[in-house]
Amino acid sequence: MSTNDKGVSYMIIGAPGGGDSSTGEAYLYEFSVLSGAWEEVGAPLIGEGVTGRRLADDTSEGFGTAVGISAGGRVVVGAPANGSNGINSGQAYIFHIPDIEGVLQSGPETTFVLTG
Repeated sequence: MSTNDKGVSYMIIGAPGGGDSSTGEAYLYEFSVLSGAWEEVGAPLIGEGVTGRRLADDTSEGFGTAVGISAGGRVVVGAPANGSNGINSGQAYIFHIPDIEGVLQSGPETTFVLTG
């Protein structure tokens, strides 16, 4: 779980192995001042894909194991055992929280390599 508090309070919760296909999920919540409760924003991010886009290759990737959220409206969901760039090399998926419609949209896929 990760939270931010700049202007609007958001919280993201990862559920590795969650969902119907067990590929993992992440849930974004926004704190409502009116109701005094956390309310889910958009559909869950699922390891199987968002709007038909496949994110995690299989259930062993751990999609949702690590999550983070920035004050600038970015959400990151980690899949530490993703093998796209080598066995268990891991991958992080970055999303933007649009101001309109409350729908999470994935940004372009980019590969980063950490050495050393």
